[in-house]
Amino acid sequence: MWLAAWLGLSLAYAGDPCPIDFRLTNLGPLDKPGAVPIEEDKIFQDLRAFVEKSECTTVEVALSDAGTVPLGKEGENVNLQGWRLQQLLMDSEGGFRCKDAHEVLIALSATNHTGFVVYQRGTRRVLLTTAGWGTVCMDTTELEKGGEAALKKLWDGATGKLVKDRHDNP
Repeated sequence: MWLAAWLGLSLAYAGDPCPIDFRLTNLGPLDKPGAVPIEEDKIFQDLRAFVEKSECTTVEVALSDAGTVPLGKEGENVNLQGWRLQQLLMDSEGGFRCKDAHEVLIALSATNHTGFVVYQRGTRRVLLTTAGWGTVCMDTTELEKGGEAALKKLWDGATGKLVKDRHDNP
């Protein structure tokens, strides 16, 4: 231990909550006029960069491809229909479930990741939800103009309860 201290190394110890591993899944554009394709979605690109440089966080990114979303680790052939997940994120009037999407996706919290995070961009808002933990919606304008502070508000709104639980119960 003194050698590690002398070399300036930090050692993980039992009960260390870091890193928290997340699976960030982009379900792709909704089937609506004005939908933004994944490759043109600057908000998602900025969110991904923000999360990848965050301390105490590792992130694996999964993108919808030809209507399916990979569920397992890379190389595993486990896919879900993206449109079915998108339907779960919507209320009976076709709007985002900004308060409880994490509850309807709770089964996804049983994956091998500490946090299964789902990103969905609409025409006016972005929904971000951590399966079983929390959901937040923000206007695209606020996210486009708000920089890192807006991205932090989005990320923390969806993942904050899980992160707190992980730190409280390492």
